[in-house]
Amino acid sequence: MIRFPYILFFLFIASFSFAKELTHNDAEKILKDHIKLYENYQVGSVNKEWHEKIHKNYDDVLYPSLDQIKKLVCKNKDVSLLDLYIQFLVSTRNSAAEAPRWILGDMYLSEPDMVLAAINRLEGEKRKLILKDLEFGFDNIVGALKNKIKKEIEKE
Repeated sequence: MIRFPYILFFLFIASFSFAKELTHNDAEKILKDHIKLYENYQVGSVNKEWHEKIHKNYDDVLYPSLDQIKKLVCKNKDVSLLDLYIQFLVSTRNSAAEAPRWILGDMYLSEPDMVLAAINRLEGEKRKLILKDLEFGFDNIVGALKNKIKKEIEKE
């Protein structure tokens, strides 16, 4: 009887250890699928079923992948994936989700020139909106990092 909790604990830990690393193609599919889902929602009549599909996709697929997408973009200097990520931000303008904007800020912290070059390929209102998203995300990332420093100082 005591073994059962150990088995559950092992399965829980194993689920993190064996989690599949995203490839460029995986990340691309995740972003394109969410863009398509969101665009279909905006084109069609607003209904509860589509709203639930979008939230389920965000919670179950997109959100858990954001950090890996950031790592793919920054580690591999993957400009095409960054461009698609920015297209995703443009397409989901009406979303209240903040995490995607934080990720853009984190990408900027790691690869500022690449991120700015990608944003500067946009024109007009899209460029302004994404620059505001970048500012918001960057401010939040830097704020979180400052708080970590403050907590370390307070330990003294």
